[in-house]
Amino acid sequence: VDTAEQFQSARQGWLERAFSGVSNLYKAAKVGRFSPKLNGSASGSSADQHYSSEQQYFRMVELGRMFDRDDMIAGAIVNRLVDNVIQRGFSYDPKTGDKQADAILKARFSAYESRPSEVDVASEHDLHTLARMLFRDCIVSGDIFALKTKSMKLQTIENHRCRTPVNMPGSDKKMCIHGVELDGFRKRLAYWFTQDDIALNGTVTVANATRVLAKDAAGNKNVLHIYHPRRVTQTRGVTKFAPVTEGIAIHGDIQFAKLVQQQQVSCWGIVRQRQLGFEMPDNVLEPFGTVEDPCRPGQTRSLMNVSPGMMYTGYPGEQIGVLNAQVPSPTFFDHAKQIQQLIGINLDIPLVMLLLDASETNFSGFRGALEQAKLSFVALQDWFAKTFYREVAMWQIRQWSDPSSPFADPFIVDLRERGINVFAHGWVLPTWPYIQPVEDATADVIKLRSGMTSLRRAHSARGNDYDTVLDEMIQDRKAMIIAAKQAAAEINDAFPDDKDPAHWRDLAPLPPSEGETLALPSVEPERMQKDKGAATNGQQAPAK
Repeated sequence: VDTAEQFQSARQGWLERAFSGVSNLYKAAKVGRFSPKLNGSASGSSADQHYSSEQQYFRMVELGRMFDRDDMIAGAIVNRLVDNVIQRGFSYDPKTGDKQADAILKARFSAYESRPSEVDVASEHDLHTLARMLFRDCIVSGDIFALKTKSMKLQTIENHRCRTPVNMPGSDKKMCIHGVELDGFRKRLAYWFTQDDIALNGTVTVANATRVLAKDAAGNKNVLHIYHPRRVTQTRGVTKFAPVTEGIAIHGDIQFAKLVQQQQVSCWGIVRQRQLGFEMPDNVLEPFGTVEDPCRPGQTRSLMNVSPGMMYTGYPGEQIGVLNAQVPSPTFFDHAKQIQQLIGINLDIPLVMLLLDASETNFSGFRGALEQAKLSFVALQDWFAKTFYREVAMWQIRQWSDPSSPFADPFIVDLRERGINVFAHGWVLPTWPYIQPVEDATADVIKLRSGMTSLRRAHSARGNDYDTVLDEMIQDRKAMIIAAKQAAAEINDAFPDDKDPAHWRDLAPLPPSEGETLALPSVEPERMQKDKGAATNGQQAPAK
Protein backbone atom coordinates (compact mmCIF):
# COMPACT_ATOMS: atom_id res chain seq x y z
CA VAL A 1 0.00 0.00 0.00
CA ASP A 2 2.79 2.38 0.89
CA THR A 3 4.45 1.63 -2.43
CA ALA A 4 1.21 2.32 -4.34
CA GLU A 5 0.66 5.60 -2.53
CA GLN A 6 4.22 6.67 -3.25
CA PHE A 7 3.76 5.79 -6.92
CA GLN A 8 0.53 7.80 -7.17
CA SER A 9 2.15 10.76 -5.43
CA ALA A 10 5.15 10.66 -7.74
CA ARG A 11 2.92 10.36 -10.80
CA GLN A 12 0.79 13.32 -9.72
CA GLY A 13 3.86 15.42 -9.18
CA TRP A 14 5.18 14.52 -12.62
CA LEU A 15 1.88 15.47 -14.25
CA GLU A 16 1.79 18.81 -12.48
CA ARG A 17 5.35 19.61 -13.57
CA ALA A 18 4.72 18.40 -17.13
CA PHE A 19 1.60 20.48 -17.69
CA SER A 20 2.52 23.53 -15.61
CA GLY A 21 3.97 25.38 -18.61
CA VAL A 22 1.60 24.07 -21.28
CA SER A 23 -0.40 26.63 -23.30
CA ASN A 24 -2.07 26.90 -26.69
CA LEU A 25 0.79 27.24 -29.17
CA TYR A 26 -1.36 28.06 -32.23
CA LYS A 27 -0.61 31.62 -33.25
CA ALA A 28 -4.10 31.93 -34.71
CA ALA A 29 -5.54 31.39 -31.23
CA LYS A 30 -3.90 34.53 -29.90
CA VAL A 31 -4.48 38.19 -30.67
CA GLY A 32 -1.35 39.70 -32.09
CA ARG A 33 -0.07 42.21 -34.55
CA PHE A 34 -1.12 40.15 -37.56
CA SER A 35 -3.95 38.20 -35.95
CA PRO A 36 -7.15 40.26 -36.02
CA LYS A 37 -9.68 40.44 -33.23
CA LEU A 38 -12.91 38.51 -33.68
CA ASN A 39 -15.94 40.48 -34.75
CA GLY A 40 -18.41 38.09 -33.15
CA SER A 41 -18.43 35.57 -30.34
CA ALA A 42 -15.01 34.45 -29.16
CA SER A 43 -16.30 31.33 -27.38
CA GLY A 44 -17.75 29.51 -30.41
CA SER A 45 -21.20 30.00 -31.88
CA SER A 46 -23.56 28.70 -34.55
CA ALA A 47 -23.59 30.09 -38.06
CA ASP A 48 -26.87 31.86 -37.30
CA GLN A 49 -25.18 33.84 -34.53
CA HIS A 50 -23.04 35.69 -37.07
CA TYR A 51 -26.08 37.35 -38.64
CA SER A 52 -28.29 37.46 -35.57
CA SER A 53 -29.09 41.14 -36.10
CA GLU A 54 -32.05 41.22 -38.47
CA GLN A 55 -31.29 44.76 -39.60
CA GLN A 56 -27.65 43.95 -40.40
CA TYR A 57 -28.63 40.72 -42.16
CA PHE A 58 -31.05 42.45 -44.51
CA ARG A 59 -28.51 45.21 -45.07
CA MET A 60 -26.22 42.55 -46.57
CA VAL A 61 -29.12 41.43 -48.74
CA GLU A 62 -29.69 44.93 -50.10
CA LEU A 63 -25.96 45.42 -50.65
CA GLY A 64 -25.89 42.29 -52.79
CA ARG A 65 -28.85 43.52 -54.80
CA MET A 66 -27.29 46.95 -55.22
CA PHE A 67 -24.03 45.44 -56.49
CA ASP A 68 -25.91 43.23 -58.93
CA ARG A 69 -28.01 46.17 -60.10
CA ASP A 70 -25.52 49.04 -60.25
CA ASP A 71 -21.94 47.79 -60.16
CA MET A 72 -20.11 47.57 -63.47
CA ILE A 73 -18.50 44.20 -62.73
CA ALA A 74 -20.55 42.39 -60.04
CA GLY A 75 -23.67 41.85 -62.12
CA ALA A 76 -21.58 40.56 -65.04
CA ILE A 77 -19.99 37.93 -62.77
CA VAL A 78 -23.42 36.67 -61.73
CA ASN A 79 -24.42 36.53 -65.41
CA ARG A 80 -21.46 34.25 -66.17
CA LEU A 81 -22.25 31.99 -63.22
CA VAL A 82 -25.94 31.62 -64.09
CA ASP A 83 -25.18 31.09 -67.79
CA ASN A 84 -22.71 28.29 -67.02
CA VAL A 85 -24.62 26.51 -64.26
CA ILE A 86 -28.23 26.65 -65.49
CA GLN A 87 -27.66 27.26 -69.22
CA ARG A 88 -30.88 26.17 -71.00
CA GLY A 89 -32.17 24.19 -68.03
CA PHE A 90 -31.93 20.61 -66.74
CA SER A 91 -33.54 17.72 -68.66
CA TYR A 92 -35.93 15.34 -66.89
CA ASP A 93 -34.87 11.70 -67.38
CA PRO A 94 -37.38 9.08 -66.12
CA LYS A 95 -35.87 5.76 -65.05
CA THR A 96 -38.83 3.49 -64.35
CA GLY A 97 -37.35 0.50 -66.17
CA ASP A 98 -40.27 0.47 -68.58
CA LYS A 99 -39.66 2.16 -71.93
CA GLN A 100 -43.32 2.96 -72.53
CA ALA A 101 -43.73 4.38 -69.02
CA ASP A 102 -40.61 6.52 -69.49
CA ALA A 103 -42.02 7.93 -72.73
CA ILE A 104 -45.36 8.80 -71.09
CA LEU A 105 -43.73 10.51 -68.10
CA LYS A 106 -41.25 12.40 -70.24
CA ALA A 107 -43.94 13.69 -72.57
CA ARG A 108 -46.09 14.84 -69.63
CA PHE A 109 -43.24 16.60 -67.85
CA SER A 110 -42.03 18.20 -71.08
CA ALA A 111 -45.48 19.67 -71.62
CA TYR A 112 -45.58 20.93 -68.02
CA GLU A 113 -42.17 22.57 -67.87
CA SER A 114 -42.71 24.62 -71.03
CA ARG A 115 -46.07 26.15 -69.98
CA PRO A 116 -45.86 29.24 -67.73
CA SER A 117 -49.59 28.88 -67.00
CA GLU A 118 -48.88 25.55 -65.28
CA VAL A 119 -45.60 26.45 -63.60
CA ASP A 120 -45.90 30.01 -62.30
CA VAL A 121 -48.73 31.52 -60.25
CA ALA A 122 -48.20 34.72 -62.21
CA SER A 123 -48.21 32.73 -65.48
CA GLU A 124 -45.08 34.57 -66.59
CA HIS A 125 -42.19 32.09 -66.47
CA ASP A 126 -41.71 28.50 -67.57
CA LEU A 127 -39.78 26.11 -65.34
CA HIS A 128 -36.30 26.79 -66.73
CA THR A 129 -36.71 30.57 -66.78
CA LEU A 130 -37.92 30.43 -63.20
CA ALA A 131 -34.95 28.22 -62.30
CA ARG A 132 -32.51 30.82 -63.66
CA MET A 133 -34.16 33.57 -61.63
CA LEU A 134 -34.24 31.52 -58.42
CA PHE A 135 -30.60 30.53 -58.77
CA ARG A 136 -29.56 34.10 -59.46
CA ASP A 137 -31.42 35.45 -56.45
CA CYS A 138 -29.86 32.76 -54.28
CA ILE A 139 -26.40 34.02 -55.30
CA VAL A 140 -27.22 37.73 -55.01
CA SER A 141 -29.56 37.88 -51.99
CA GLY A 142 -28.54 34.69 -50.20
CA ASP A 143 -31.78 32.75 -50.51
CA ILE A 144 -35.27 32.77 -51.99
CA PHE A 145 -38.47 30.77 -51.45
CA ALA A 146 -40.88 28.93 -53.75
CA LEU A 147 -44.24 27.92 -52.25
CA LYS A 148 -46.23 24.96 -53.54
CA THR A 149 -49.79 26.18 -53.99
CA LYS A 150 -53.04 24.21 -54.17
CA SER A 151 -53.28 25.10 -57.85
CA MET A 152 -50.05 23.08 -58.45
CA LYS A 153 -48.16 26.24 -59.35
CA LEU A 154 -45.11 27.81 -57.73
CA GLN A 155 -45.33 31.12 -55.89
CA THR A 156 -41.96 32.79 -55.45
CA ILE A 157 -41.28 34.94 -52.37
CA GLU A 158 -38.13 37.02 -52.10
CA ASN A 159 -35.68 36.99 -49.23
CA HIS A 160 -36.81 40.16 -47.44
CA ARG A 161 -40.36 38.92 -46.89
CA CYS A 162 -39.34 36.07 -44.59
CA ARG A 163 -39.37 37.85 -41.20
CA THR A 164 -39.99 36.96 -37.56
CA PRO A 165 -43.16 38.47 -35.99
CA VAL A 166 -42.54 40.24 -32.71
CA ASN A 167 -45.60 38.58 -31.14
CA MET A 168 -45.08 35.07 -32.54
CA PRO A 169 -47.02 32.54 -30.40
CA GLY A 170 -44.78 30.54 -28.06
CA SER A 171 -41.74 32.66 -28.91
CA ASP A 172 -40.27 31.90 -25.50
CA LYS A 173 -40.16 28.19 -26.37
CA LYS A 174 -39.42 28.29 -30.11
CA MET A 175 -36.36 29.40 -32.06
CA CYS A 176 -37.08 31.54 -35.09
CA ILE A 177 -34.22 32.72 -37.31
CA HIS A 178 -35.37 35.66 -39.43
CA GLY A 179 -38.71 34.06 -40.21
CA VAL A 180 -37.67 30.38 -40.16
CA GLU A 181 -39.19 28.53 -37.19
CA LEU A 182 -37.03 25.66 -35.82
CA ASP A 183 -37.34 23.01 -33.14
CA GLY A 184 -34.63 21.89 -30.72
CA PHE A 185 -32.97 19.76 -33.40
CA ARG A 186 -32.95 22.67 -35.88
CA LYS A 187 -35.66 20.97 -37.90
CA ARG A 188 -37.74 23.45 -39.87
CA LEU A 189 -41.28 23.68 -38.58
CA ALA A 190 -42.70 26.68 -40.42
CA TYR A 191 -41.89 29.86 -42.32
CA TRP A 192 -43.30 33.33 -41.61
CA PHE A 193 -43.85 35.55 -44.65
CA THR A 194 -45.04 39.14 -44.58
CA GLN A 195 -48.11 39.82 -46.67
CA ASP A 196 -46.38 42.77 -48.29
CA ASP A 197 -43.02 44.54 -48.25
CA ILE A 198 -42.28 46.00 -44.81
CA ALA A 199 -39.41 48.39 -44.14
CA LEU A 200 -36.63 47.17 -41.85
CA ASN A 201 -37.62 49.68 -39.21
CA GLY A 202 -41.26 48.55 -39.52
CA THR A 203 -42.91 46.13 -37.14
CA VAL A 204 -43.77 42.61 -38.29
CA THR A 205 -46.67 41.08 -36.36
CA VAL A 206 -48.80 37.99 -36.67
CA ALA A 207 -51.53 40.22 -38.15
CA ASN A 208 -49.44 41.22 -41.20
CA ALA A 209 -47.58 37.90 -41.63
CA THR A 210 -48.58 34.40 -42.72
CA ARG A 211 -47.32 31.16 -41.20
CA VAL A 212 -46.68 28.37 -43.71
CA LEU A 213 -45.86 24.85 -42.52
CA ALA A 214 -42.52 23.64 -43.75
CA LYS A 215 -43.92 20.17 -44.62
CA ASP A 216 -47.30 18.57 -45.13
CA ALA A 217 -48.70 15.61 -43.15
CA ALA A 218 -46.87 13.13 -45.39
CA GLY A 219 -43.52 14.83 -44.82
CA ASN A 220 -43.29 16.47 -48.23
CA LYS A 221 -41.99 20.04 -48.44
CA ASN A 222 -44.50 22.85 -48.74
CA VAL A 223 -41.78 25.47 -49.06
CA LEU A 224 -38.72 25.17 -51.29
CA HIS A 225 -36.02 27.14 -49.50
CA ILE A 226 -33.33 27.76 -52.14
CA TYR A 227 -30.08 28.53 -50.36
CA HIS A 228 -26.51 27.21 -50.40
CA PRO A 229 -25.20 26.91 -46.81
CA ARG A 230 -21.59 26.59 -45.70
CA ARG A 231 -22.34 25.25 -42.20
CA VAL A 232 -24.91 22.83 -40.84
CA THR A 233 -26.09 25.44 -38.35
CA GLN A 234 -26.85 28.00 -41.06
CA THR A 235 -30.59 28.60 -41.43
CA ARG A 236 -30.67 31.52 -43.86
CA GLY A 237 -28.56 32.09 -46.97
CA VAL A 238 -25.90 34.79 -47.20
CA THR A 239 -25.10 36.76 -50.35
CA LYS A 240 -22.04 35.55 -52.24
CA PHE A 241 -20.82 39.14 -52.30
CA ALA A 242 -20.36 39.21 -48.50
CA PRO A 243 -16.59 38.38 -48.49
CA VAL A 244 -15.82 40.89 -51.26
CA THR A 245 -18.10 43.77 -50.28
CA GLU A 246 -15.19 46.16 -49.72
CA GLY A 247 -13.44 45.03 -52.89
CA ILE A 248 -16.52 45.69 -55.03
CA ALA A 249 -17.15 49.09 -53.42
CA ILE A 250 -13.52 50.22 -53.75
CA HIS A 251 -13.29 48.89 -57.30
CA GLY A 252 -16.28 51.00 -58.24
CA ASP A 253 -14.73 54.06 -56.59
CA ILE A 254 -11.36 53.75 -58.31
CA GLN A 255 -13.01 53.07 -61.67
CA PHE A 256 -15.07 56.24 -61.27
CA ALA A 257 -12.01 58.22 -60.20
CA LYS A 258 -10.04 56.99 -63.20
CA LEU A 259 -12.90 57.76 -65.56
CA VAL A 260 -12.95 61.32 -64.24
CA GLN A 261 -9.18 61.52 -64.51
CA GLN A 262 -9.25 60.21 -68.05
CA GLN A 263 -11.89 62.78 -68.87
CA GLN A 264 -9.57 65.47 -67.55
CA VAL A 265 -6.78 64.14 -69.77
CA SER A 266 -8.93 65.02 -72.76
CA CYS A 267 -9.27 68.61 -71.54
CA TRP A 268 -6.80 71.46 -71.41
CA GLY A 269 -6.91 75.03 -70.33
CA ILE A 270 -4.98 78.28 -70.75
CA VAL A 271 -3.43 79.88 -67.71
CA ARG A 272 -2.90 83.65 -68.05
CA GLN A 273 -0.65 85.22 -65.48
CA ARG A 274 -0.67 89.02 -65.10
CA GLN A 275 1.62 91.08 -63.00
CA LEU A 276 0.32 93.32 -60.28
CA GLY A 277 -0.74 96.63 -61.80
CA PHE A 278 -1.47 95.13 -65.23
CA GLU A 279 -3.61 97.49 -67.31
CA MET A 280 -5.88 96.29 -70.10
CA PRO A 281 -5.36 98.34 -73.31
CA ASP A 282 -8.16 100.73 -74.14
CA ASN A 283 -10.98 99.61 -76.47
CA VAL A 284 -9.92 95.92 -76.31
CA LEU A 285 -12.48 93.16 -75.73
CA GLU A 286 -11.71 89.53 -74.88
CA PRO A 287 -12.04 87.48 -78.11
CA PHE A 288 -14.58 84.74 -78.91
CA GLY A 289 -17.23 83.66 -76.43
CA THR A 290 -17.04 85.66 -73.23
CA VAL A 291 -18.26 85.58 -69.67
CA GLU A 292 -18.08 88.18 -66.95
CA ASP A 293 -14.69 88.26 -65.25
CA PRO A 294 -15.22 87.89 -61.48
CA CYS A 295 -11.80 89.47 -60.84
CA ARG A 296 -12.50 92.56 -62.96
CA PRO A 297 -15.92 94.08 -62.50
CA GLY A 298 -17.55 95.10 -65.78
CA GLN A 299 -15.08 93.17 -67.95
CA THR A 300 -15.19 89.75 -69.63
CA ARG A 301 -12.89 86.78 -70.28
CA SER A 302 -12.70 84.20 -73.11
CA LEU A 303 -14.59 80.93 -72.64
CA MET A 304 -14.84 79.00 -75.93
CA ASN A 305 -13.97 78.77 -79.63
CA VAL A 306 -10.49 77.38 -79.09
CA SER A 307 -9.20 74.85 -81.66
CA PRO A 308 -6.10 72.73 -82.38
CA GLY A 309 -3.19 74.64 -83.94
CA MET A 310 -4.58 78.02 -83.04
CA MET A 311 -2.32 80.92 -82.13
CA TYR A 312 -3.33 82.74 -78.98
CA THR A 313 -1.82 86.20 -78.52
CA GLY A 314 -1.66 87.60 -75.05
CA TYR A 315 -1.62 91.19 -73.93
CA PRO A 316 1.58 93.06 -73.15
CA GLY A 317 2.90 91.93 -69.79
CA GLU A 318 0.79 88.76 -69.79
CA GLN A 319 2.36 85.26 -69.43
CA ILE A 320 0.46 82.34 -71.00
CA GLY A 321 0.76 78.67 -69.93
CA VAL A 322 -1.17 75.43 -70.48
CA LEU A 323 -2.88 73.43 -67.71
CA ASN A 324 -3.07 69.66 -68.46
CA ALA A 325 -3.97 66.57 -66.41
CA GLN A 326 -1.64 63.59 -66.01
CA VAL A 327 -2.18 60.22 -67.71
CA PRO A 328 -3.24 57.38 -65.28
CA SER A 329 -0.33 55.44 -63.78
CA PRO A 330 0.42 51.97 -65.21
CA THR A 331 -0.17 50.32 -61.80
CA PHE A 332 -3.88 51.13 -62.02
CA PHE A 333 -4.55 48.44 -64.61
CA ASP A 334 -2.80 45.70 -62.62
CA HIS A 335 -4.62 46.70 -59.46
CA ALA A 336 -8.02 46.79 -61.17
CA LYS A 337 -7.40 43.34 -62.68
CA GLN A 338 -6.41 41.95 -59.28
CA ILE A 339 -9.63 43.19 -57.68
CA GLN A 340 -11.65 41.68 -60.52
CA GLN A 341 -9.87 38.36 -59.97
CA LEU A 342 -10.60 38.40 -56.24
CA ILE A 343 -14.27 39.17 -56.85
CA GLY A 344 -14.48 36.51 -59.55
CA ILE A 345 -12.91 33.65 -57.61
CA ASN A 346 -15.41 34.14 -54.78
CA LEU A 347 -18.11 33.30 -57.32
CA ASP A 348 -16.01 30.58 -59.01
CA ILE A 349 -15.49 32.63 -62.17
CA PRO A 350 -11.91 32.91 -63.51
CA LEU A 351 -10.80 36.20 -65.02
CA VAL A 352 -10.75 34.90 -68.60
CA MET A 353 -14.43 33.97 -68.29
CA LEU A 354 -15.38 37.17 -66.50
CA LEU A 355 -13.83 39.44 -69.12
CA LEU A 356 -14.64 37.12 -72.06
CA ASP A 357 -11.03 37.75 -73.05
CA ALA A 358 -8.25 35.14 -73.09
CA SER A 359 -5.53 37.49 -74.31
CA GLU A 360 -3.90 37.43 -70.85
CA THR A 361 -3.02 33.74 -71.19
CA ASN A 362 -2.38 31.01 -73.75
CA PHE A 363 -4.70 28.20 -74.81
CA SER A 364 -3.49 25.84 -72.10
CA GLY A 365 -3.99 28.49 -69.44
CA PHE A 366 -7.49 29.21 -70.69
CA ARG A 367 -8.43 25.52 -70.75
CA GLY A 368 -6.95 24.90 -67.29
CA ALA A 369 -8.94 27.79 -65.79
CA LEU A 370 -12.15 26.59 -67.47
CA GLU A 371 -11.66 22.99 -66.27
CA GLN A 372 -11.19 24.16 -62.68
CA ALA A 373 -14.27 26.36 -62.90
CA LYS A 374 -16.29 23.40 -64.21
CA LEU A 375 -15.68 21.54 -60.95
CA SER A 376 -17.61 24.23 -59.08
CA PHE A 377 -20.25 24.50 -61.81
CA VAL A 378 -20.97 20.76 -61.70
CA ALA A 379 -21.21 20.80 -57.89
CA LEU A 380 -23.68 23.69 -58.07
CA GLN A 381 -25.68 21.90 -60.77
CA ASP A 382 -25.96 18.77 -58.63
CA TRP A 383 -27.05 20.80 -55.59
CA PHE A 384 -29.64 22.80 -57.54
CA ALA A 385 -31.05 19.69 -59.22
CA LYS A 386 -31.71 18.14 -55.79
CA THR A 387 -32.91 21.36 -54.16
CA PHE A 388 -35.26 22.59 -56.86
CA TYR A 389 -35.79 20.41 -59.92
CA ARG A 390 -36.21 17.10 -58.07
CA GLU A 391 -38.65 18.59 -55.56
CA VAL A 392 -40.79 20.05 -58.34
CA ALA A 393 -40.81 16.79 -60.32
CA MET A 394 -41.74 14.66 -57.29
CA TRP A 395 -44.50 17.12 -56.37
CA GLN A 396 -46.05 17.04 -59.84
CA ILE A 397 -45.81 13.26 -60.25
CA ARG A 398 -47.49 12.69 -56.87
CA GLN A 399 -50.51 14.61 -58.12
CA TRP A 400 -50.50 13.13 -61.62
CA SER A 401 -50.40 9.57 -60.26
CA ASP A 402 -52.99 10.04 -57.48
CA PRO A 403 -56.48 9.00 -58.69
CA SER A 404 -58.11 11.23 -56.05
CA SER A 405 -56.24 14.35 -57.21
CA PRO A 406 -58.00 16.84 -59.51
CA PHE A 407 -54.75 16.93 -61.50
CA ALA A 408 -54.56 13.16 -61.99
CA ASP A 409 -53.34 11.91 -65.36
CA PRO A 410 -55.11 8.61 -66.25
CA PHE A 411 -52.06 7.23 -68.06
CA ILE A 412 -49.73 7.91 -65.12
CA VAL A 413 -52.34 6.64 -62.63
CA ASP A 414 -52.47 3.40 -64.61
CA LEU A 415 -48.67 3.10 -64.53
CA ARG A 416 -48.59 3.46 -60.75
CA GLU A 417 -51.42 0.97 -60.28
CA ARG A 418 -49.46 -1.54 -62.35
CA GLY A 419 -46.62 -1.29 -59.84
CA ILE A 420 -44.27 0.84 -61.94
CA ASN A 421 -42.12 3.21 -59.92
CA VAL A 422 -43.18 6.45 -61.58
CA PHE A 423 -41.00 8.50 -59.21
CA ALA A 424 -37.68 7.03 -60.34
CA HIS A 425 -35.84 9.60 -62.41
CA GLY A 426 -32.63 11.50 -62.87
CA TRP A 427 -31.52 14.75 -64.48
CA VAL A 428 -29.35 15.31 -67.52
CA LEU A 429 -27.22 18.25 -66.45
CA PRO A 430 -26.07 20.88 -68.96
CA THR A 431 -22.49 20.52 -70.18
CA TRP A 432 -20.08 22.61 -72.19
CA PRO A 433 -19.08 22.31 -75.87
CA TYR A 434 -15.77 20.81 -76.92
CA ILE A 435 -12.85 23.20 -76.56
CA GLN A 436 -10.85 21.21 -79.16
CA PRO A 437 -13.56 19.35 -81.10
CA VAL A 438 -11.32 16.85 -82.92
CA GLU A 439 -9.14 15.98 -79.92
CA ASP A 440 -12.03 15.83 -77.45
CA ALA A 441 -14.22 13.73 -79.75
CA THR A 442 -11.27 11.38 -80.37
CA ALA A 443 -10.84 10.97 -76.62
CA ASP A 444 -14.51 9.96 -76.33
CA VAL A 445 -14.07 7.38 -79.10
CA ILE A 446 -11.00 5.91 -77.39
CA LYS A 447 -12.93 5.59 -74.11
CA LEU A 448 -15.77 3.79 -75.86
CA ARG A 449 -13.50 1.39 -77.77
CA SER A 450 -11.41 0.57 -74.68
CA GLY A 451 -14.48 -0.08 -72.55
CA MET A 452 -13.75 2.81 -70.18
CA THR A 453 -17.30 4.09 -70.52
CA SER A 454 -20.64 3.25 -72.14
CA LEU A 455 -22.62 5.02 -74.84
CA ARG A 456 -25.18 6.05 -72.25
CA ARG A 457 -22.56 7.59 -69.96
CA ALA A 458 -20.73 9.24 -72.84
CA HIS A 459 -23.90 10.97 -74.03
CA SER A 460 -24.84 11.95 -70.48
CA ALA A 461 -21.40 13.50 -69.97
CA ARG A 462 -22.11 15.68 -73.00
CA GLY A 463 -25.54 16.74 -71.76
CA ASN A 464 -27.48 14.46 -74.12
CA ASP A 465 -30.31 12.06 -73.29
CA TYR A 466 -29.11 8.72 -74.64
CA ASP A 467 -32.59 7.28 -75.19
CA THR A 468 -33.60 10.35 -77.18
CA VAL A 469 -30.41 10.30 -79.26
CA LEU A 470 -30.75 6.57 -79.95
CA ASP A 471 -34.39 6.89 -80.98
CA GLU A 472 -33.67 9.89 -83.22
CA MET A 473 -30.68 8.16 -84.84
CA ILE A 474 -32.66 5.00 -85.60
CA GLN A 475 -35.69 6.91 -86.91
CA ASP A 476 -33.54 9.17 -89.08
CA ARG A 477 -31.68 6.26 -90.67
CA LYS A 478 -34.89 4.27 -91.06
CA ALA A 479 -36.51 7.13 -92.97
CA MET A 480 -33.40 7.60 -95.11
CA ILE A 481 -33.10 3.89 -96.02
CA ILE A 482 -36.82 3.55 -96.86
CA ALA A 483 -36.74 6.63 -99.07
CA ALA A 484 -33.51 5.44 -100.77
CA LYS A 485 -34.92 1.96 -101.47
CA GLN A 486 -38.10 3.40 -102.96
CA ALA A 487 -36.08 5.75 -105.17
CA ALA A 488 -33.75 2.93 -106.27
CA ALA A 489 -36.76 0.77 -107.21
CA GLU A 490 -38.17 3.60 -109.31
CA ILE A 491 -34.85 4.00 -111.14
CA ASN A 492 -34.53 0.27 -111.85
CA ASP A 493 -38.13 0.10 -113.10
CA ALA A 494 -37.38 2.96 -115.50
CA PHE A 495 -34.23 1.22 -116.79
CA PRO A 496 -34.96 -2.54 -116.72
CA ASP A 497 -32.18 -3.44 -119.22
CA ASP A 498 -29.44 -1.59 -117.34
CA LYS A 499 -26.63 -4.03 -116.49
CA ASP A 500 -25.65 -1.85 -113.54
CA PRO A 501 -28.88 -1.48 -111.47
CA ALA A 502 -29.12 1.24 -108.88
CA HIS A 503 -28.66 0.23 -105.25
CA TRP A 504 -30.21 2.11 -102.34
CA ARG A 505 -26.74 2.61 -100.87
CA ASP A 506 -25.87 4.65 -103.95
CA LEU A 507 -28.57 7.12 -102.89
CA ALA A 508 -28.06 6.99 -99.12
CA PRO A 509 -24.47 6.01 -98.34
CA LEU A 510 -24.13 5.41 -94.61
CA PRO A 511 -20.85 6.27 -92.87
CA PRO A 512 -18.52 3.27 -92.46
CA SER A 513 -18.15 1.66 -89.06
CA GLU A 514 -15.12 2.34 -86.89
CA GLY A 515 -12.06 0.63 -88.40
CA GLU A 516 -13.85 -0.33 -91.64
CA THR A 517 -12.08 0.57 -94.88
CA LEU A 518 -13.52 0.75 -98.37
CA ALA A 519 -11.69 -0.65 -101.43
CA LEU A 520 -12.99 0.14 -104.90
CA PRO A 521 -12.62 -2.67 -107.52
CA SER A 522 -9.99 -2.04 -110.20
CA VAL A 523 -11.68 -2.02 -113.64
CA GLU A 524 -9.17 -1.71 -116.48
CA PRO A 525 -10.25 -0.17 -119.76
CA GLU A 526 -10.83 -2.62 -122.64
CA ARG A 527 -7.84 -1.30 -124.62
CA MET A 528 -5.49 -1.85 -121.67
CA GLN A 529 -6.72 -5.46 -121.34
CA LYS A 530 -6.09 -6.08 -125.09
CA ASP A 531 -2.60 -4.56 -124.86
CA LYS A 532 -1.81 -6.79 -121.90
CA GLY A 533 -2.99 -9.88 -123.87
CA ALA A 534 -0.87 -8.99 -126.89
CA ALA A 535 2.24 -8.61 -124.80
CA THR A 536 1.63 -12.01 -123.24
CA ASN A 537 1.54 -13.65 -126.74
CA GLY A 538 4.94 -12.20 -127.68
CA GLN A 539 3.58 -9.25 -129.61
CA GLN A 540 4.89 -5.79 -128.93
CA ALA A 541 2.25 -3.49 -127.62
CA PRO A 542 1.70 -0.34 -129.64
CA ALA A 543 3.22 2.82 -128.29
CA LYS A 544 0.87 4.90 -126.23
